[in-house]
Amino acid sequence: MMERRNSGQTSFQLACSPRSGSAILVRPVLDKGASGVNIHFPGEGGSVWYDAHSLQQFPGNSKVRESVSMRVVSPRIRLSLTTSVSVLQTYMPVTLESQPYFYRGGYIVPRKDRVRRSASLMTDDPYTLVVALD
Repeated sequence: MMERRNSGQTSFQLACSPRSGSAILVRPVLDKGASGVNIHFPGEGGSVWYDAHSLQQFPGNSKVRESVSMRVVSPRIRLSLTTSVSVLQTYMPVTLESQPYFYRGGYIVPRKDRVRRSASLMTDDPYTLVVALD
C-alpha cells in the first residue's frame, strides 16, 4: 500500500492517527471503556475531512507550535536537544459500536456496501462511489 505524506507533517509523531492511504483516516479506540477519542486531522490550510457516517466536515490542521531547546555543556561538548510539537486535536465521542473514520476532501472512495458472509460473494455487487469535495 502506498501512502503519501508531506515532509515535516506532525502525523508521524501521533501514534494513534493511522491512515489507510491518502484518502481515509481511521482512529482506533485503544482504551477500555473510552467514551471519546482525540483526533488529529492532518493537512494544511484548506484541506477538509468528512466523517464517514454523518458527512460532517472537519478542517485539516497542521502544527500549532514547534519549539526546540538546546543545551551545550563545557569543556567537552555535549549536546542535549529537546523538541516538542503541539497539534490541534478534535474530541469525538465513541461507543462500542462506532469506529471513527474519515474521508479526505478531494478524493473519490469506492465502497461495496452490501453485507456478505464472504468476499467471494461480493464479486458482482455494485460499487458505491463516495465523492469527498475539497
